[in-house]
Amino acid sequence: MKWKARIIVRLKEGLNDPEGRVIGKALKNLGYKIDELK
Repeated sequence: MKWKARIIVRLKEGLNDPEGRVIGKALKNLGYKIDELK
């Protein structure tokens, strides 16, 4: 599951970007667990 970690790292880098949050919400809708986005 290394790819899941990579996705989370990318979101961490783009937390200040609106696009990062949109991607985070999309991943949550797909069933991914993202605890870093709050």
